[in-house]
Amino acid sequence: MKLFHGSKESNLQYKDNDICNIYNGSLFFSDSFQSALSHGSYVYSFEIDEENILSHRELVSMQYSADVDVSEILKEIALDSGFNVDSDEKLERLAELVIDNIGVYKWTDDDIDLLNVSNITYVGWEAQRLRSVLAQRLGYSAVEVRDEHGTSFMVLNPDLVKEF
Repeated sequence: MKLFHGSKESNLQYKDNDICNIYNGSLFFSDSFQSALSHGSYVYSFEIDEENILSHRELVSMQYSADVDVSEILKEIALDSGFNVDSDEKLERLAELVIDNIGVYKWTDDDIDLLNVSNITYVGWEAQRLRSVLAQRLGYSAVEVRDEHGTSFMVLNPDLVKEF
């Protein structure tokens, strides 16, 4: 599968804590060249086998699998990130945000506290960052996410990207 990332930068660099690069070096990609081009005149491409992409459907189904305990992995990630997940309700809400990928219309002020972000705008970005960390821990190179383009992909391995 060929994926594209649009940027205003002629020399794409990965930076921690840069909201455009989603904190941990992951970048958003689209399977549409035109969608990528809407973010800048420099378009970078990435070739990936689909089995290396953690799809939304696959991640959701993992919640009900006996093979992988994604809830426990998500809890470990949350604790590593310094989040307070001291109740089943908080862990269930975290799973809704990260695994179920619920939309902006269902975010609440409690999610700001849960994800330790400054305002409601950052809830989605932080949930996507956590989704990418979860995908990395499960051994994937990319993860499917929902955004303003519909389905996008966070590429987790920056060394595989080249300018188009």
